[in-house]
Amino acid sequence: MILPRKITDYDVHSRAVIGGKAVGLLTFINFGLAGNIELQVPTTFVLDTVEIARLFALPGAWHGPASNQEFQVKSHRDDLAGGLSHPLQPCDTSSYQDQIEELWQNLRDLCPIAVRSSSPHEDGAYSFAGLHKSVLSITSAGELGVAITNVVRSGFMPAANAYKKSTGQIYGETRMMPVIIQPTIVPAFSGSLQKWGSEQNSKVVIEAVSGLSDRMMNGQVTPYSIVIAYSEADRPALTDIKIDSIYAVEHMPSFLIASLFEVGVELGKRVPHDFEIEWAIDEGNRFWILQYRALRSQKIS
Repeated sequence: MILPRKITDYDVHSRAVIGGKAVGLLTFINFGLAGNIELQVPTTFVLDTVEIARLFALPGAWHGPASNQEFQVKSHRDDLAGGLSHPLQPCDTSSYQDQIEELWQNLRDLCPIAVRSSSPHEDGAYSFAGLHKSVLSITSAGELGVAITNVVRSGFMPAANAYKKSTGQIYGETRMMPVIIQPTIVPAFSGSLQKWGSEQNSKVVIEAVSGLSDRMMNGQVTPYSIVIAYSEADRPALTDIKIDSIYAVEHMPSFLIASLFEVGVELGKRVPHDFEIEWAIDEGNRFWILQYRALRSQKIS
């Protein structure tokens, strides 16, 4: 049986096994308050490199860019080197779809489900933004099987391979990437937040859209964008932040924009580098962290 494991079964040193996106989310498990905002991470399960190897070795699965035997041996060796505790078991006689049906029964309480990529190099020194696939709003076993296949395959598409080559990544061509499985958060507003700089010279960059941020990430809509520069000594009070064209985010309340700024500032005190988060705010004004990555420092003008 293919075993999804809770993200909390791992630690932040498990990048080789669970990938960068999962490690980023682990940073915010039990993070608590940032200002007056409680940061939450959706319930998250991981199909790590060993489980992905077992799943895609089954009849009916996409077998990747190399032979089945080569793929299993390489993946198993690399994962054991990364300190994975459970061994690769011989594949049984079930098919890919049989295992997907069983996986669906274990995860259907999360429905509608989201499947997201989490390669070892993702959200690290290089973001792979827009190259690896996510699939949202999955409501059946059939959709789950197709989603997992498409997400894993996206790591081997020409654009992803070209990016790996151009950035000197050594992610094995015969090794499939982990995926994370979560409930789909249905947001009222969503987007990204970047924090750059030091206490003396900082800025928070907020991009927001109504509904799902995937439209923004895919370039289908232009987000509302605001840049707030500040120093810790003269940080503006939330009530003093001038938010122009707020209706460009379809009536997103100004207090939510101000709260996002406060989140960026407070996280900046606790995270020792520049960073970006993908966030969502649901109808109950709950704040969800969907993705986190460190950013290369830039000079603040």
